[in-house]
Amino acid sequence: MYHCNECGYSSDGDSGFCIRCGSTKIVNFEQPVLPEGFEVVNTPNGLVAANMGVIKRVPIALFLAFVPGLFDIFGLGQIAMKKYLHGLVFLAASAVCVVIRFYGFLPQVYEYLPIIGIVLFVIQLVDLYKIIVKAVNPNRK
Repeated sequence: MYHCNECGYSSDGDSGFCIRCGSTKIVNFEQPVLPEGFEVVNTPNGLVAANMGVIKRVPIALFLAFVPGLFDIFGLGQIAMKKYLHGLVFLAASAVCVVIRFYGFLPQVYEYLPIIGIVLFVIQLVDLYKIIVKAVNPNRK
């Protein structure tokens, strides 16, 4: 099997150039044996073996982090990525905000709830980004 280093196209042909982009930077390689659920994915850093189960959960996790997060419900994206402890911590913070908002506990904090909500929203998105990067590319430090 031949692989183009320019566009990432793989083919079985022996033409000496890429039939997609015309590049002559073609490398002959054998298809590696991958564990169940993994596929070879072309990235800017070259070919990597990616867990497709994790990659399929990423859009769901982003949706569950962003949309409910707009309504001060945090941690669902982390739970979708199977980081349950992270998700439960953010859900507990959400519960505290709800109790303060609707039951009137700690009236001195009530005026700061929108700022606290924005801070929690940003922190959960940064945490989810780190989880996704580590899950998609486990070799990255």
